[in-house]
Amino acid sequence: MTFDLKDIFNQLTSASLEDLKKLSKDLKRLANSTEKELQYRKSTDLVDYIPNCFNLTEKDLVLGECESMNFGKCDSKASSKWLSSTEEPYIFTDSNPVHKAVDIKKFPAICRAMASFNKRFNTNNDSCLVLKYTTSTTTTRLHADDELNLDQSQSICNLTIGSSRVIKFLT
Repeated sequence: MTFDLKDIFNQLTSASLEDLKKLSKDLKRLANSTEKELQYRKSTDLVDYIPNCFNLTEKDLVLGECESMNFGKCDSKASSKWLSSTEEPYIFTDSNPVHKAVDIKKFPAICRAMASFNKRFNTNNDSCLVLKYTTSTTTTRLHADDELNLDQSQSICNLTIGSSRVIKFLT
């Protein structure tokens, strides 16, 4: 989402005092809510490492589906595809690239892996962001999974297949 400061200034200067008071109240409520969420995240261990939770007989099918996605080749950063049961795009909050949704039903092995995860961990995930790391030096930059279209009450599953990769979680 991109904001033009001139547009914001024009909107604010033309707003009524009542609208500005409401905006101030909403911004304070948002700041308070955000602060509470940050405190919760800092005080709670939100990461579990669960080896071998994926049905290994499905591994080759999942890999085949991932290979069929025709990622572009980029050695420095991971390539990605957004698979979803809806047409809603995935937009990174901090950098704004838009990933148009690809129908997840076209990837039955990935759907089965997600269904297995949902059943085991009592979640309701219906979308996934597939990342491809082309080389051992391919990376994803520091980020927060806080996009507006993500249901913050649901888990985020990071399923890794293939070469070892270090994942660092920061609080």
